[in-house]
Amino acid sequence: MRKQKIAVLTGVTSGIGKEVALGLVKLNYELFIIARNEKKFELLKRKALTIDKMASLHFYQADLCLVKSTSSVLARIKRDVACIDLLYQSAGLIPGKIELTQEGIEKTFAVSYLTRYLILKALLPLVIESNEKMILNMAGAGQNGRINFEDINFQNTKFSPIKVVKQFQQANDAMILDIHNKYKSDGLKVYCLRPGLVDTGIHDGWPKYLRFFITKVFGAFFMVSADKAAKIPLSIVDGTIKTDGVLINEKGKTVKPSKLLSGTDYQNQVIQISEQLLKPLI
Repeated sequence: MRKQKIAVLTGVTSGIGKEVALGLVKLNYELFIIARNEKKFELLKRKALTIDKMASLHFYQADLCLVKSTSSVLARIKRDVACIDLLYQSAGLIPGKIELTQEGIEKTFAVSYLTRYLILKALLPLVIESNEKMILNMAGAGQNGRINFEDINFQNTKFSPIKVVKQFQQANDAMILDIHNKYKSDGLKVYCLRPGLVDTGIHDGWPKYLRFFITKVFGAFFMVSADKAAKIPLSIVDGTIKTDGVLINEKGKTVKPSKLLSGTDYQNQVIQISEQLLKPLI
């Protein structure tokens, strides 16, 4: 039997993530996929088998909006794999309105950051045990958003889809920089990648005027297909792109973090609020 590398992935049953997953099959990775929709997983698996008839994909069903659902599936993954060469996370959404999960967390922040933090924290020891030691987050690297530490759920803050998105992007940046600072001596390769404007339908829930501007006006010049957007993360994985950077833009270039984001006090503040949000739920 051939030796395969191990990847644990979220957000790969559609969009950029789907193209990344198929690219990883070509790179001889065995895929352990956390997702909600089993039908979409089966379609992905069927496509993967047309690329490599020996492709190995495993499905772990979880609602990544919910901490408890995500936590339960992580226990199974830790039993099933001894190490993880690549932890890839791209599960996320862009809101059309503020909606709280049944656990009381703003939905966008929950799926696009908080359960990512939970997954990273739980699986990090298995990544460190591997040969590749790689973590790759898809978010908005270096977008310099603002985290509403006193109102994460936007209950007392005027709704703006851009502000909600920039909040989770900033949180992802801080998380990844914190992990990099703590574990770079262990050889851990950690990246937060900004995919740019990609034609995946993720903006469909936005107000019509904003969706029109993003997808038709701005998008006419800058929007790319999901398969094209997947080339940068895959090039990082296969070593075609070599960088010591942590925050990476859609062209594969390093983005310098802001002075605020670079500060360990700020990074610690993000980690602390993450733990506070998780504590009553796990």
